Amino acid sequence: RNIKTFQLRTYSANQNSFDDEELIEGAKIVKKLGRKYVEYVPKDNRDRLPYDVYTAWPPQKKVGRFSLSPCTGCGDMIHHNANTYIIRRVTCHYKFKDGSYKMFKKEAHATELFRAATERIAEKMFQNSNPLKRG
Repeated sequence: RNIKTFQLRTYSANQNSFDDEELIEGAKIVKKLGRKYVEYVPKDNRDRLPYDVYTAWPPQKKVGRFSLSPCTGCGDMIHHNANTYIIRRVTCHYKFKDGSYKMFKKEAHATELFRAATERIAEKMFQNSNPLKRG
C-alpha cells in the first residue's frame, strides 16, 4: 500500500526543528514503476525539506538526514554508500504559523533491502502454512 501519513503538531518557539546535524546529499531516489525501478530526476529546483530517515524496526535508529525528492513515498528505494533501504512510511510534521499550518519537518521510516526481502519470504511462508487462509 502507498499510504502517506501526516502528523499535525503545534510548534513552540523554543523547539529547534533542524539541529546542527550534517545533511547527506549523495543519496539517489529510485521510483517504483510497475515491476521495475527507475532513477528519479527532478524537473526543477523547488524548495526541498530534508528527510530524517530512521530504521522502521525496533530499536529505531537514525540512518541520517537526506535531501530527497519532495515526492518521495512508500516503496521507493534509497541508495547510500553500500546500503539500500526501502521506504515503508513517510510522515510530515507541521507547525501552526501566521494562521495556517506549515510543514517544517519530514521523516521517512525505511527497512534495509535484505531485511525487507527476508520479511516478505517469511510472510509468504506464514500465509502458505496457515490452514485458515487456504480456500
